[in-house]
Amino acid sequence: MSRRMAMVLGGLICACAIVEAQVWPTDVWSLASPAEVGMDAAYLQQAREYAQTGGGSGAVIRGGYMAMSWGSLDYRYEMKSSTKSIGGTALALAIDDGLMNLGDPARWHHPLVGAEPSSNIATGYLGNITLLHLATHTAGFGASGGYPELQYEPGTQWMYSDGGTNWLGEAITLRYQRDLNDLLFERVFGRIGVVPGSDLRWRDNLFRSDLIDGIKNRELASGMAANVDAMARLGY
Repeated sequence: MSRRMAMVLGGLICACAIVEAQVWPTDVWSLASPAEVGMDAAYLQQAREYAQTGGGSGAVIRGGYMAMSWGSLDYRYEMKSSTKSIGGTALALAIDDGLMNLGDPARWHHPLVGAEPSSNIATGYLGNITLLHLATHTAGFGASGGYPELQYEPGTQWMYSDGGTNWLGEAITLRYQRDLNDLLFERVFGRIGVVPGSDLRWRDNLFRSDLIDGIKNRELASGMAANVDAMARLGY
């Protein structure tokens, strides 16, 4: 489709359709009425009322214009597994920079992927795990964000795995040899107007070590807090 809208409801992004002229936000969003961006004001009001039954905050962005908002756009919400989308952005940067490819064995970039617990080594599968497997929950790891056991042969089954996503985060960190927070603010967040700390921040790790190879380690499975303004910018 040639037109795009990002709708943010309490911190969850839905990519939807449609607008021709697009603008980019600076410090603040340009405002427009629903009619000015080709949206039905009555239906949009119903959507807002429904969203407000769950509390929180939200904004509707179409073509770079804010057509509606509610609640605080500055309050940071825990993003939980939406943090994985930020991990996807970091992986896309590494691919675009020529540092990684989806088909690469993960151990090319992180020799210890899956080495904990040691029972994983006996499976003989660790060398077969690719970055694509880690990014799509098909590496075979269990659900834990720590160091889960392999449950399946890589690529044979889908199983939601925070641990697999965290292995991916460590691989990207080692490939860049830098804190992913610094990398993303330099290359993505800062360029679209997301303010460090006040708009978006990572909590300290809960499941993985604070440092890897002497570098600040970031869990990609969860742990980010962001406000509606930051997520709207990322979604747009």
